[in-house]
Amino acid sequence: MAEVLLALVFTAFVVLAVVGAGLFAGKARGKSELHSQASWLATSLIHRCLEQLEGDFEAEVAVPEGTPVGPPLDSTGRFVYGVEESFIHPPEADDLKRIRVTVRWTDAQGEQTYQLSTKVSR
Repeated sequence: MAEVLLALVFTAFVVLAVVGAGLFAGKARGKSELHSQASWLATSLIHRCLEQLEGDFEAEVAVPEGTPVGPPLDSTGRFVYGVEESFIHPPEADDLKRIRVTVRWTDAQGEQTYQLSTKVSR
């Protein structure tokens, strides 16, 4: 009788462990998907900025922090972004700009941030 009870307790622990692992994997997958989407959005936004600067290096590409990404890049309305630009220069030249894109979103763990930056020259 004791062996049966022990086997039932052991089986219950195994079932709980498997269910817990499945829940953890589901959370991790969801967070990973949002992080991947934020990475893709930041890359797309950097490319937009580079295209603008290719035509006119003096163009203003900065976007205020908290701007909704919106369609077609984000149909969920979950992401907001901002673009910072600054000249990186020695005192005698303004030939190099730094572009930094920050994408923010909120998930079960709170606010998340993904940043991507690049440098572009004249």
